[in-house]
Amino acid sequence: MAPEIEKRRKKDKFRQDLIFYILLSITAAFMAVPFIWMISTSLKHPDAVFIYPPKWIPDYNYIIENGKKVTVNVIGEKYEIEYLEGRLKGQRGETFKKIMEVDSKHWWQPWKKKYSVNTSEEKNFYQWDEIKLLKGEAVVEIVKEVDEVYAVEKRTLPIKDVYTGIKPVWSNYRTVIEKIPFARFYWNSIIVAFCVTIGQVFTSAMAGYAFSRLSFPGRDKLFFGYLATMMIPQAVILVPVFILMTWLNWIDSYKALIVPAMFSAYGTFMLRQFFMTIPVDLEDAAKIDGCNYIRIFWSIILPLSKPALATLTVFTFMGSWMNFMWPLIVTNRVEMKTLPVGLAYFQETGFGTQYELLMAGAFMAVIPLVLIFIFTQRFFVEGIKMQGIKG
Repeated sequence: MAPEIEKRRKKDKFRQDLIFYILLSITAAFMAVPFIWMISTSLKHPDAVFIYPPKWIPDYNYIIENGKKVTVNVIGEKYEIEYLEGRLKGQRGETFKKIMEVDSKHWWQPWKKKYSVNTSEEKNFYQWDEIKLLKGEAVVEIVKEVDEVYAVEKRTLPIKDVYTGIKPVWSNYRTVIEKIPFARFYWNSIIVAFCVTIGQVFTSAMAGYAFSRLSFPGRDKLFFGYLATMMIPQAVILVPVFILMTWLNWIDSYKALIVPAMFSAYGTFMLRQFFMTIPVDLEDAAKIDGCNYIRIFWSIILPLSKPALATLTVFTFMGSWMNFMWPLIVTNRVEMKTLPVGLAYFQETGFGTQYELLMAGAFMAVIPLVLIFIFTQRFFVEGIKMQGIKG
């Protein structure tokens, strides 16, 4: 009886794990949709950004003329179809042929042979039915250049002679670099994010060590006062900090972009809590060997805190790299603007937002964040070591 119960228990656990991983995979795929849409849009022509149903893979239409591919623009399609009249109503009608407008297959069920049919009797009524395509014609436009003059020629061709190919618009990335000083924006973001990350991790680590290990009068009150600054919205301190930067004559400089962000109550609190989990016996043994507080902090506390330091590094770099409001306020010259502010130029044109260029710039801006996460993710699991030491 016991083996059967154990077998049933393993089977139930396997079923629960399977359901959990399926739901986790679906959630992960759903969360990846915006990232995939960003990459897809960055490789599209402006006219293909908002077409419906959406095309995730950029493509184009072409015909073969004299053995060469000629790009065409399909402006209309007509099909001769065969279907059973009244079939949707449960009636048996006669089969007949008619020229009708067929929109497309179900975009959410592309594997099914179903089409949206606009009936000639009721122009605004769309019905779904299984139909047979007998003949299809496409009206296409061909742009030709004659004596440096562009002319548009319209043709009606069999639908089978119009082909579809994959054509990503790689020139969008080159346009981003040429249209705005993208390299300068990128360099500014690298300098600011790197300096802010190093400074904030260093100051937070020192403050966290002082609040967790050193004993001095008013330590707890000072820590709670420091922690209370997290309750103040950033919008409240925006004007006072800006006035301070003006008094120091730091506006439109790297100092205004870096120095105010080098101190963090959140980072201090997080590292202080992690430092408190490190056994005090390690410090006592180091003191017996003659180590001072600085040596203990550098040789014992920091090496054992790699998971917390890596986490704070990722969060700080991400926040600084994608920060928009503060660089927008303290920079006036184009040469001092960071990447998020620079990408906003694609939203200030007289023809609306250029989404294909904006997404191309956004994708290039995301690359450092992905690299930082790849190089630091292995430290996230090292926190398990502390459990073994404490045990």
